Amino acid sequence: MDLHGLRADEAVERLDKFLSDALMSGFDEVLVYHGIGTGKLAYAVRTFLSTYPALVSYGDAPINMGGFGATLIKL
Repeated sequence: MDLHGLRADEAVERLDKFLSDALMSGFDEVLVYHGIGTGKLAYAVRTFLSTYPALVSYGDAPINMGGFGATLIKL
């Protein structure tokens, strides 16, 4: 999922739906691109993820998958 250019509240709303859809579809890992920029969007994404109940883990994506500009989420 690509969240570039969204405001934090819009990004979190879309991410919530995306994760729900991913869980219902049986995915166990997803990648979210938020970019680096000022860090506000990445912070909003990670703050939201820290409270998401069905989450196993999350962290920076590997360099070849976006590095600091993306978050790899395990469901």
